[in-house]
Amino acid sequence: MTESFQQYIKIRTFLGYRPKEILLELQNAFGDEAPTYANVQRWSKRFRDAIDSPLGSPLGSQLNFETQESHSDQQL
Repeated sequence: MTESFQQYIKIRTFLGYRPKEILLELQNAFGDEAPTYANVQRWSKRFRDAIDSPLGSPLGSQLNFETQESHSDQQL
């Protein structure tokens, strides 16, 4: 379930939601199984930092990896 929470936090962070808002949504949906506020803050910061990175996208590192992978396939 942690991966699902991280993906939800990533999307909501990208849309501009603050960690407290994200946490309230998760608590309303999952109750006691929702992640802690500290975890929501940490993951949101990580994703926000990725958005602000030179790659400019929360998927930037994934896209970069896929590009590198396709180039290495072409070299074979």
